Formats: sequence, structure tokens, C-alpha cells
Amino acid sequence: MGSSGCLTSCIAASLTAQGIHSFSPGELNQVFNENNVYNGQGSIVWKELEQALPYARVRLDCGTASESIDRLLEEKMYPIVKVRRKSGAVHWIMLTGTEKDTHDITAMDPIDGFVHMSDYDNRIYGVRVVTGSVETLETNGACL
Repeated sequence: MGSSGCLTSCIAASLTAQGIHSFSPGELNQVFNENNVYNGQGSIVWKELEQALPYARVRLDCGTASESIDRLLEEKMYPIVKVRRKSGAVHWIMLTGTEKDTHDITAMDPIDGFVHMSDYDNRIYGVRVVTGSVETLETNGACL
């Protein structure tokens, strides 16, 4: 998995949470390796991901605005977001919901487990959505 380990773990968790396909991160990594989803630097090639998982669709153009994130969470699409750890390293986590009392966004961090966006200064540097079909993304208008 290399540099894409946390991202691969989040994709596996998102597909499983949406009921699209149940993968462990290791199983998904094997599929990705067998289908050349990683480039020479170990980064995910999104077009190759859709070829390796024909039932999955990827959106790379979802905004980081709170309205877009809220809509995705309402639709149970579990956005995968790029954040920075306290060390400054780029990292990927999967958003899971919002705390009712504080409105803090909750997330699954492959390294730290259950976390809040406030742990990352509420800053999102990129959003990826992996779901079951392009129609779901378009019909529900999940990406504003």
C-alpha cells in the first residue's frame, strides 16, 4: 500500500459502510495491486480504481464547503478527505457524521480510530467520494 495505505483503508471502509462491497484494507490492497491501481509512486490512479471495481464510481470534484460535506453525510456517502496531521504530514480520513450537540464532524482515522475534524483544525484540503454508481452522485446532487 505504501503512501496510499490510509486512503486505501478509507476506501475499503466507505464501500463497506455504504453496503456496496465488504473489503478489509488488505483485501482491497490486493485487488488494487492485481489491477495496477497504484502508480509507480504508490498513489492511487482513480480511473484504474473504477476499472478494478466496476461497481464503484469516484467523484474528485466535490467541494470542501460545509454544505457539500453535510449533503454527502446526509446521503450516507462518507466522504474521504485529505487533512494534515499535527506533524504536517498529509493524511486521509473518512467522515462519518456530525455530533448533534457540538456540530463537530466525526471521522474514522485509519491510524487514530474515532476522531473529530476539530482534531485537524477543521481544515479539509481535498475530498474524494467513492460510491456505488454515478447515478447516485448525480441524482442526489451530493456534490454541490
